[in-house]
Amino acid sequence: MKNGKKKTKVVVSLILVAAIVAASVVFVKKQTDDRYQAVIMEVSTDTITKTLSTTGTVESMNTGEFEIFSGVVAKEVYVKLGDKVEEGQLLATFEPSSLNGLISQKQTAYDNAKVNYYNSVASAEGAAAKIPELEAQIAELNAQIEALSAAAEEAEGTQAQEEENVPAWVDSIDYSKLAQVLIGDYTEEEIRDFFASLASRGASRTTLSDLVDKLTSATTFDVASILGTSSEETQLMSAKLSLMSLKAQKTLLETQSKNVLGSTYKSLMDTAEAELNSTKAAVEKLAEGWYAEGTGVVSSLSITAGQAYTPQTDSSSSLDISTILGMLSGGTTDVSSLLSSFTSSSSAKNVGLTVEYYDSFIVSFTVGKSDVLDIAVGKAATVESLGKEFEAEVTYISPVASSSSSIDISSMLSSITGSSSSSSNSIPAQVLIKNPDEHIIIGIDVNIDIIVETVEDAVVVPIEAVETNSSGSYIYKYNEDSNTVTRVEVEIGLASDTHYQIVSGCEAGDMIVHNQSSQLQQVAEDGEKVVASMYQDESEV
Repeated sequence: MKNGKKKTKVVVSLILVAAIVAASVVFVKKQTDDRYQAVIMEVSTDTITKTLSTTGTVESMNTGEFEIFSGVVAKEVYVKLGDKVEEGQLLATFEPSSLNGLISQKQTAYDNAKVNYYNSVASAEGAAAKIPELEAQIAELNAQIEALSAAAEEAEGTQAQEEENVPAWVDSIDYSKLAQVLIGDYTEEEIRDFFASLASRGASRTTLSDLVDKLTSATTFDVASILGTSSEETQLMSAKLSLMSLKAQKTLLETQSKNVLGSTYKSLMDTAEAELNSTKAAVEKLAEGWYAEGTGVVSSLSITAGQAYTPQTDSSSSLDISTILGMLSGGTTDVSSLLSSFTSSSSAKNVGLTVEYYDSFIVSFTVGKSDVLDIAVGKAATVESLGKEFEAEVTYISPVASSSSSIDISSMLSSITGSSSSSSNSIPAQVLIKNPDEHIIIGIDVNIDIIVETVEDAVVVPIEAVETNSSGSYIYKYNEDSNTVTRVEVEIGLASDTHYQIVSGCEAGDMIVHNQSSQLQQVAEDGEKVVASMYQDESEV
């Protein structure tokens, strides 16, 4: 058909001289309706591929981080940021003199940590050995107290009178730490009352404060010298004070025998050993020079030829082994946070150069629950980045869905085609990019097409030729002999971006209306034959 401004010429009958190879322009009309344009085409067979299209973010699963230490001098640097490197390529060399002393610092820290761990084990064993002796002394003191208590009963009246004279400063003494040690044997109130009785008999505030502090270390106490008098009652109070001290020491020995800090010392020793081994490996690489371990790209560079390396972050506040051990021996109570702070500061290392290796560039994306069964590990895919297409392969599909409020391309397409994909039930997945180059940049979004299924020699029609609604899918067949169009239900198979596979209802060689219009559909739905009249037109319709 040619377009022009000449008057339209109507051809009354349709004569097909040969099989239709190319599409023809056809008009249909219903009685006095206006003419409607349609295109007749022949159904053919072809290969059809169903793909799942989405987007994802490029990441690297193999990053080479070259560790360096403060003060190390770079002799030569042979690469720049963004350079592509090949396996075995020399990246940088360093002044040997600046490496001296790096290992010895870590060795000393490890030796100190190891000594402290084995000391804690020995201390625990020694504490356990002392407990039976303390238990025997406690039993002996209990017998003495029982005998002395009978003789002291006669002085109960005097004791009641003296307790009325308890000075107010008694309550200012901190009994809580002692009560924590004696928990299970004495309450804090009982401990306070005992020391109040000593104060009512003339003991000074300084003397009682010293007694509270020394109670976990001393074994015998002379109350008579403290009060300036000697009697059965003062002997009883001395025995009770000694009993309290022995019980406190027993509690401490039981705690020590369990080696509560043993696991902490062990963790510090293991961490120090790992740091030592890591430092040895890093120093060995520095001495030999840095070499690329594969083909990749330099993604970070923080060293300069002829200059000593200076960390970008302040490492002066980080904890070392010596500081940790000193704090533990000083009775630090928050051991867990202390250890956490140390391990986190120890794990942080200074990286002088980073290479992202091409052998494991992946694209991370999510797939909806309605589409996840269409893909599998090993499925072929393509990745389009910066105008270039790369072969890829599905290498990971998470067994656990994640919640997300974002909407990706696949979920949008699923909603358009009527499938139930929910962005709140997305499944993380990855594809591996084969043979990436400079068009693949870490962190950028790329397009992904995963090949779901391919059918050879399938009966295919353009998407525009199929009418789909809630009752089914339909095409419009053209009958050459009767010059009519009939609406026929078909079964749809695979779908590509441009075509549908027809499983039944249509065969190769059938003539169909390519671009059915809403008016044409209405004519067919009214149950009337649609007459297709061919027009030769040299003017614009």
